[in-house]
Amino acid sequence: MRNYFLFGIGYMVFICFPFASVLAQNTQIVNLKIVDSINNEPLYGATVSTVKHRHAHISDAQGLVQIDSLPLGDLVLHVSYVGYHHLDLKIHLPASSVYLVLLCSETQHLHESVISGEGSSLGFTGREKAYLGSEEIGKHQSQNLGDLLKNLNGVTLLSSAGGISKPVVRGLQGQRLVTLQGNTRLEAQQWGDDHGPEIDPFMANGVELIKGAATLEYGPEAIGGAIKIIPKPWRKENGIEGQLNLQGFSNNKQGASSLAVEGRSGKELYVAWRTQASFRKAGDSHAPEYNISNTGFDENSISAKFAIGKKKWIWENSLSRYATTRGIFVGSHMGNISDLNQALSASKPLIILPFTYQIGRPFQEVQHVLFSSELSLQVTQKTRVKILYSQQVNRRKEYDADRVYNQALQGKPAMDLEIQSFIGEQHLEHKFKNHWAYKIGTTQTLQQNTVQGLQFIIPAFQSLTLGSFVILKREWLMADLSFGIRYDMRWLEVPEFVRYQKKYSYSKMFKGKTVGLTYTKKFEHEFKTSISFQTGWRPPAVNELYSYGLHYGVASFEIGDSNLLPERSYMLEVNVSKAFGDVHFEVSGFVQKFQDFIYKSPLAEPILTIRGAFPAFQFTQTNAILFGGEASFGLPLSNQFNWFSKVSYLYAQNTRLNQPLLWMPANRMEHSLTYNFALGKKIKGANAELQSVWVAKQNRYIAGVDYVNPPEGYVLFNARVGIQFKPYVKARYWDLQLSAQNLFNHSYRDYQSRFRYFTNDPGFNLMIQLRVPF
Repeated sequence: MRNYFLFGIGYMVFICFPFASVLAQNTQIVNLKIVDSINNEPLYGATVSTVKHRHAHISDAQGLVQIDSLPLGDLVLHVSYVGYHHLDLKIHLPASSVYLVLLCSETQHLHESVISGEGSSLGFTGREKAYLGSEEIGKHQSQNLGDLLKNLNGVTLLSSAGGISKPVVRGLQGQRLVTLQGNTRLEAQQWGDDHGPEIDPFMANGVELIKGAATLEYGPEAIGGAIKIIPKPWRKENGIEGQLNLQGFSNNKQGASSLAVEGRSGKELYVAWRTQASFRKAGDSHAPEYNISNTGFDENSISAKFAIGKKKWIWENSLSRYATTRGIFVGSHMGNISDLNQALSASKPLIILPFTYQIGRPFQEVQHVLFSSELSLQVTQKTRVKILYSQQVNRRKEYDADRVYNQALQGKPAMDLEIQSFIGEQHLEHKFKNHWAYKIGTTQTLQQNTVQGLQFIIPAFQSLTLGSFVILKREWLMADLSFGIRYDMRWLEVPEFVRYQKKYSYSKMFKGKTVGLTYTKKFEHEFKTSISFQTGWRPPAVNELYSYGLHYGVASFEIGDSNLLPERSYMLEVNVSKAFGDVHFEVSGFVQKFQDFIYKSPLAEPILTIRGAFPAFQFTQTNAILFGGEASFGLPLSNQFNWFSKVSYLYAQNTRLNQPLLWMPANRMEHSLTYNFALGKKIKGANAELQSVWVAKQNRYIAGVDYVNPPEGYVLFNARVGIQFKPYVKARYWDLQLSAQNLFNHSYRDYQSRFRYFTNDPGFNLMIQLRVPF
C-alpha cells in the first residue's frame, strides 16, 4: 500500500419477519405499526405517504396506520416522524402481513430505520457514521474502550503501556475528538496522550463514530469526529433482569468482572432503573522477550440510573464513578541524558523487573464522577424538546519516579489536577409541511481547573463556552439535504501564577463558526451515495497554550505557546455504498485542509530535570492537508464461510514546510474469515474467526527530527471462537468467547505507541469471556 488503497464493503442487511395480515377483495389495504426502534414505544403522529397515489395518513396513539383503496402491484411508502430518520420501503400488493416499522431517533444514531414484515427498505440515512452493535461488542470486548473502537474502520489507537489507549480518527485525536457517554459530553483532562476515555467498557451496548458535517451538533472540538458510547436501552416490559460478565487475560494475568441489574414497573407511567458495578486488576504486560515492568493497573466503576416516563415524555438520570490506578512503564524514566540516549538506542529496556501485580512509581491515579439529567418531551405531533444538564469532576494525580530530595515531600503527587465541568444543553426539533424540518440547539459549558502537587504542567484556569446551532433538513422520497450552522464563543481566564520566579496571567477570548452541508441520494437495489462539506474551527487548548513541564504519564517534557491561533478546517467527504445480493461494499474518501494546525514538534535535544532526562516537545502551528479514506468489503463464500476486508489510507502533509506531518498513523489493512457452525437448538451463534492485521511502516517522516525513526511495519494474526449455549433447560443463552491476540507472539513496535522509544508492544494474549444473563 503506497499511493493507493482498496475499495469495498458491506454495509446493511434488512431482516423481515411477517406478522398477521388484512386483505381486501377488490381494493388493497396496508396496515403498519410505527414504533421507536429502541424502546418499542408507539409513535403517535407519524406520517405515511404514497407519492404516486397521493395518499397521506397519520399514525394513531398506538402507532397504527391503515391505508386502503390501493391498486395491485408495487408500492413505495415514505414514513417520517419529527426527530427520527425517515424510511422509504417498497412492498408488493396484495400484502399478507401487518408491517412493523422501526424508526431510529436522530439523537440516538443507533442504526437505520427498518421494516419488519414483507417489505424492504430502499435507502439509508444521510449521516456519515460507523457503528458497532451489542453483538459485535460481545465478540471483541477487551480490557479498555480503545480495543473496541479500533474495530471501526479509520480508527487507530494512540497507546501507552499499562493498557492506556485513546482513539485516533483519520490522524486526529485528543482535543479534536468529542466522546459522548449517552448524550452527555465527557469532559476530563483529555489533552494528555496518556489520558484515555474514563468510561467502563462494560457500559457500552453500542459504539458509534460520527464523521463529517454531522459533527456540527457537538461543538468545535468535534472537528475530527464524535465517538458516542450508547448505553443499553431500558427494559420494554415490567420485571427484573441482569447480567454477569467474567473475563480473564493471559498476557498480564488480568481478571475482570461486571454485574448489572435492571428493572421496570408501571404501564402508562413507568419507572425503569439500572445499577452496574465493574472491577479489573492486571499485572505487568509482557512483550515476547521480556516483562514490561510496572504496567499493571487496578480499575473499578459503579453506576446507577433511573428513568420516569410516559408516552410523550421521559426523564432520565444517571450517576457514575470511574476510578483507576495505573503504573507507568519504569523503563521510560531515566536519571540522566546518557542513560536516556542509551535507552533510546537499546533493543530492550534498560530496566526489566520480574512480573508483579504491585504498582510502583511512577504511576497515576484517576477518578471521574459524572451526573447527568435529561428530559425529552413530545410537545406536539411535530415538535419535540430536549433539555440536558450534566456535572462532572475529574481528579488526576501523577507520581514521579520518587527522585525527591526533600523527605518532607516524599509520597506526595508530583502533579495533582482537578477539573469541574457544568454543561447545559437545550434542543428544539420541529417538522413542518413539504417534508421540511429544523433543529435548534444551545450549549453552555463552565469549567474550572485547579492544580496542586509539587509542580504543574498546566496552570489553573476557568473557561466559559457558549454555543448555538441550527440545522435545516429537506427530505424527498429518495434523497435528503441538510444544512447547518453553529457559532461558539469561549472565554479563558488563567489567574496569576508563578513559574520559575516569574509571574504570569492570561485572559483570552475565542469565537468562530462552523458550517456543514450534506446531500444524500438513494437508489434502488441498496445503493446510496452522499457528499458532505464542512468548515469548522477549534480554539487552542490550555495545554497547547501554557504547558511547561514534565508530563509523567508519557515521559516527555512539553512546552506550550501562548500565541497560538485557532485552527480552521475545510473538509470534503464522499461516501458510496452498494449491495449485490449478499455482497456488500462501502467506500469513503475525504480531503481536509487546515490553517494553523497545532502539533507537537520534537526539540533537538532532550531536557534534563531534577527528576531525570526526558524527550522534549514544543507546540507549534502550520498549514496542513490530510486526505485518504476507508473501504470495506463483505463476501459470503458459502452458507458457513464469510469473508470481510477493510483498509484505511492516510496522507498528511505540512504544506507550509512542504514535508510530512508528524505523528500520523500508518496505512493498514485487515482481513477476516468467519465460519458459522450449526450445532442444534440448545447451541446457537457458534462461530470461529481468523483475522490478519497488516500495518505498513510509516515512511512519511522527517529524518533526524524525532528521537527514534518509525519502526518497521508488522503483520499480526488473531483468532476467536464464540458460542451461545443453555446450561439447563430453563436458562437463557450464555455467551462464551475465547480469543487470542498476536497469535504467533510476534515482536513489534507500533508507531503510535508513546513508549515505542523504549519497549516492544505486548505479545501473545489469550482472553476468555463469559456472559451470563439472568
